Amino acid sequence: MGSSQNISTPITILNTIIAESLDYVAEKIKKSAQGKGFNSTVLQVVAQIIKETKDIRFEGNNYSQEWIKEARTRGLANVASTYAALGALTKKENTALFQRYKVLSGEELVARYHIWVHMYNLTLEIEANTLNEMVNASIVPAGFKYQKLLSDNLAVLMALKKGGTKINNAALSDQKEHLNEVVSKIYYVRRNANDMIRLLEKAKEMDNERRARLYFKELKPLMEHIRKHADVLERVVSDDSWDLPKYRELLFIK
Repeated sequence: MGSSQNISTPITILNTIIAESLDYVAEKIKKSAQGKGFNSTVLQVVAQIIKETKDIRFEGNNYSQEWIKEARTRGLANVASTYAALGALTKKENTALFQRYKVLSGEELVARYHIWVHMYNLTLEIEANTLNEMVNASIVPAGFKYQKLLSDNLAVLMALKKGGTKINNAALSDQKEHLNEVVSKIYYVRRNANDMIRLLEKAKEMDNERRARLYFKELKPLMEHIRKHADVLERVVSDDSWDLPKYRELLFIK
């Protein structure tokens, strides 16, 4: 579970599933026990259930690409998005399960679905706005500061070369290339951040379900792009110019 999540919800769901499973096994044993010994009947039913549930048992890494391929081969659902996974709460067979065991009514499940979709949207909006603030208040200014350092240094070298000082052409080209990399990364961070803000504005006109779909398909990839380019900047911008703690400082130094 994530640190912000309440463990009671998954436990409620798992216990309800277990209750149904125990009823299923007990009913199988009762039907098969006619004229047979109890132990042999149990072994027979267990063997049958092991065969029935073969497709859902996987001994590998469920977070790997291997599992994604395997799930597809086995015809199993592998829902990667929270907003899509929440839709399971409103499926008729799932609603019927919770109603049958008097755990949650259909109305209660639908209410939880809408609340959790809203929470999903709200969490992503907070993260996106925080990211935008970090970009504009810290990352881009730090990039501009380092960009000026590089451009000033390059201008001095070009002036010296023009004045007759021997400067290695390959070294000059390397500095130009490095400056271009930094300028490009700053541009991509700003461009994606601006696209992100425009997307948030567009989402305000949508209902929660459409907004959640948009956030998963478009907002999260935009945030990943910003993160990718910001990470590259972090690795090249000098410590003096970078206000935020760097990963190596968080992990190994500070």
